[in-house]
Amino acid sequence: MFSFKTFQTKLFVTYSIFLIIFTLIISIPMYYYLKNTTKKNILAGIQQSVAGISESLDIYANQYENITTQLYLKRDGSGSQVSVVQALQNLMLMENDAEVLNAYTLIDNNITLLSEINKNIYRINIFNEHGLFFSNQPYDKSVLDSLSEDADWLQEPQLADGAMVMEYASQDHWRADGDPVPVFSFLRRMKWNGVNIGYLEVQIRADDLIKPVKLTSIPSASLTLFNQTDVLYSNDANFKDNNISRLMEFNAIIPSAMNNGQQSIRHHGNTESLIFQRSQKTDYTIAYAVSENKLFASLLIFRNVTFAAVFLLISLSILVFYILSKTLTYPITKLRKVIDSVDLDDKKIKINNEFKMDEIELLNRSFRTMNERLQNSLEEIVQFRTMELQSQFEVLQAQINPHFLFNMLGVIAIFSEEEGGTKAADVCHKLASFLRYTVIQTNPITTLEQEMSFARDYLELMQTRYRHRLQFELVLPEEMKRISIPKLTLQPLVENSINHGFQHMDRGLVITIRGIVEGDRWYITILDNGSGIDPEQLKSLHEKMEMYERPIHVFPKKEQLTLGGMGIISTYARLKLYFKNRIAFRIGNNADYGTCISISGWIPDESDEHSQEESP
Repeated sequence: MFSFKTFQTKLFVTYSIFLIIFTLIISIPMYYYLKNTTKKNILAGIQQSVAGISESLDIYANQYENITTQLYLKRDGSGSQVSVVQALQNLMLMENDAEVLNAYTLIDNNITLLSEINKNIYRINIFNEHGLFFSNQPYDKSVLDSLSEDADWLQEPQLADGAMVMEYASQDHWRADGDPVPVFSFLRRMKWNGVNIGYLEVQIRADDLIKPVKLTSIPSASLTLFNQTDVLYSNDANFKDNNISRLMEFNAIIPSAMNNGQQSIRHHGNTESLIFQRSQKTDYTIAYAVSENKLFASLLIFRNVTFAAVFLLISLSILVFYILSKTLTYPITKLRKVIDSVDLDDKKIKINNEFKMDEIELLNRSFRTMNERLQNSLEEIVQFRTMELQSQFEVLQAQINPHFLFNMLGVIAIFSEEEGGTKAADVCHKLASFLRYTVIQTNPITTLEQEMSFARDYLELMQTRYRHRLQFELVLPEEMKRISIPKLTLQPLVENSINHGFQHMDRGLVITIRGIVEGDRWYITILDNGSGIDPEQLKSLHEKMEMYERPIHVFPKKEQLTLGGMGIISTYARLKLYFKNRIAFRIGNNADYGTCISISGWIPDESDEHSQEESP
């Protein structure tokens, strides 16, 4: 069971809490630092892309102005100096075919030269409403035929009166068929001597100005090119539908004094980042609006990955700490179990050092040394106590002889006077056998067969005294006869039955000693039908028996073994000393009358019998 009181749990919990706090202290600031750095890098990348559009727009505007200037410069041709603009005007007035051809050639050559110089430009067009059209790209003649001054896309350059204007078309309006090519157009009306002579149009592909991969890869992100009065381009369909309100919103948010920057705005309940850059040549502002949730979606993935990594790191570290704490405390737990198992048995105790730790090996050696010292001390105490019990047992035997001699001599004297010498001789033979058994002290251990025979001799002697008032029955199975048992075990218990059984009783006393075998256990019961033991005396007997269950170091304080009231206790003490925990001893009164004493133990195998026969 996982208990918070154990050293392993305290070690595991302490290091786990320390690990979690330490990991959080390190990972949280690092996470926010990386998050802010990544956020700044994302914004810086978008700002760089927006600034790139602005710079490209300025470059195209400068190229357009240079092209315009080149068209107004005079050229040498056929001995006269004529500019492209002047040649365009002359085409409207000339009737000489040679001069017209020269003007056409001049204009075509200049357009070809300019397109070669400015290779990044998609189309260069010079045209007017009278059907003149010059270009470096193919065009649809039908589109030119339908061209008039009322065309929508010509209204703004007409109003600008020579100033450069910009327009956006989803497809090149000079091509009626084929794949649509979105273009941005730089356009102005050209004059010569105050007369409108036509238009100069320079087209660039929209994809060359706006890199779709960089800024249009995020869904719902909008890129807008606008000025104070108009929206040139936007990839947001909603912007086209609400361009006036959106234009006013942008103009209100973006400070007029700032050429670039980043603002946070609320749009349709979402927070958007607005990154903007002003073009210095065209006065257009490039604005990129994107939802911050989608802009920083990679940060959400980064956060989830970071949290998962930290959680995995903490989990793995806690698992390692658990294994480590169990590894460190396992020898201590084994030591506790080994200490709990220490008893008087002479066995080699060793703590298994499975993890090969030097400290545990030193503890192992110290414990073995302590255990050896403890065993030696306990053996000395047990040896001393055994010798003490043996000496008391010998005294007890010495007390039996005069006691029986006094009683039996009286019986012999009565038999000699009343019945003659035969009965007296029989009592003398039984008394001699009884005394011989008690006096011989070569071995304090005997067998149940011999102990039962001695109990029979004792009962027969006592029967000569009490005559018909005492009856007995002894039964011992064959398989129990060789069981070893301390000497004088049954006789004190039988004596107790006689002493207590005849008290306050007029009927005859019947004592039964019966041995039975059940499974791998043997039982000896001593039953009588006497007066039983007084409850107070029975309680006292149980308390004294419990006293002998206590540790060996309290033995010197216990009562000395004597006859009479201590016969049961002396028997119990010698049984426990000999059998240790392999014996069970019960004493009590029967339900109706009389006393019952039970002794039980395990049936020994051959090795146990051999060791018991050799034991002192």
